[in-house]
Amino acid sequence: MTTVHTPTAGSGREPATVGELFLPPDWFPTCSVRRVVVHSATVCEPLDDLLPCYHFLIAKSGAVARGLFSLADNASPQRGRGYARHTARHNIGSAGVLVLGGGAPNERQWHSLVALCRLLCSRYQLDATDVVTHAEIEPDTNDLPELGDALRAAVAAAPLPECDREEPPAYSFVDANGKRLVARLDGGDVWLPRASCARLFGDVGDAPTQKHVIYGVLSVCVPLRHVLARLHRHVEYDARKNSLVLQELEE
Repeated sequence: MTTVHTPTAGSGREPATVGELFLPPDWFPTCSVRRVVVHSATVCEPLDDLLPCYHFLIAKSGAVARGLFSLADNASPQRGRGYARHTARHNIGSAGVLVLGGGAPNERQWHSLVALCRLLCSRYQLDATDVVTHAEIEPDTNDLPELGDALRAAVAAAPLPECDREEPPAYSFVDANGKRLVARLDGGDVWLPRASCARLFGDVGDAPTQKHVIYGVLSVCVPLRHVLARLHRHVEYDARKNSLVLQELEE
């Protein structure tokens, strides 16, 4: 069964505004999303053969339906598992949005499209420039070739969704062995991706771990304090680099 959510619109009211589109949180799992690709189709309803191809489908009423596959399925496709194949050679890490009815979206679709793209950008730390139309990636398709600039401008100007009105995650940079790592600040600790630490420093041992989303990528992380203790180092803040720099402990 197709799940559909309709923007709030009472009798005599204007079409739903950006802030009135509310979608279930499980439609937006913790995963990596790099871009949003907007498509169009001449059909007016979310038919079953379209559901496997897109993550979100917007009907002419402005209602938003969820596709068969999750955004997480496109984050890291695996053999034997399906994912939404909406754009040739650009499916990995892409959220596919389909506007039904053919051509440019109508007013209700436009409000829902802008709200959905703004929510995706906020949830996955994307910029409005990461929202593109099908034609901008595959020019031969001629699919919404003139919509991109107006859509990106509207997404950039749209207010934050109510569910995202909170402090953004805090990050820091850590310079070590000639490399710069992006760290997540949480609960008084600096958390580094375990895989990056292993590549730079070797085995990090039995460090406690937590999962954190760093710039849209879900990573298993270890606390910096554990790495420092294991390597017998300390850190100093370099204001010029705006970074924490690992230093050798003086004997």
